[in-house]
Amino acid sequence: MYDDLTGINMTDARHGWRKNAKDSSIVAIEQIHKVLKCEHITKSDDSVSQRHEKLGTQRIYHYLEEQDVQDNVHSHDRNLSINKLVKDKGLITNQNDPWHAIKRVKVAMKRVSAGPNYLKEKSWSAQLEDKVESVATHFHWAVRNCKENPKELKDVLLNIVEQHYKNNHQKCSRSVILIHDVNVIQITNLSG
Repeated sequence: MYDDLTGINMTDARHGWRKNAKDSSIVAIEQIHKVLKCEHITKSDDSVSQRHEKLGTQRIYHYLEEQDVQDNVHSHDRNLSINKLVKDKGLITNQNDPWHAIKRVKVAMKRVSAGPNYLKEKSWSAQLEDKVESVATHFHWAVRNCKENPKELKDVLLNIVEQHYKNNHQKCSRSVILIHDVNVIQITNLSG
């Protein structure tokens, strides 16, 4: 039924309120974005909404085991109880979805890239105003392409400031440079 399953993304959506949601949906998605299983957890299942994601994840794992499905990688938001659950299962690589971490990078950058005029160049810089989204994109690219090598990830992230924004693309990936060149050509064609 699920041949060559190498990774599952599990995501939760809280309904109603963020922290004390009345119910949550936990969805298991295969790498090709095929929904494998969805569990809807309500307050009648567990009165404590913070445990909904763990309960839904446990039910999904039970279902996958019944289907004789082996999962090698579990990717999810940074929920510590899920980290422990996956670690306790063993033989599964636990990955926290980078979206949440990168969202925090964007929030931090917005604090220093915009603000009232009287604080301009004191607590925020106009030079960073247009960089928030491109830095987030660079972070996403770096995480996807670092081959799980922490040093490579650090080097690519530092490259944003050290080289990329100084228009020195010597250390940039050839694929990114080609995409950049195509975008320049497209922009040139649009303006000319």
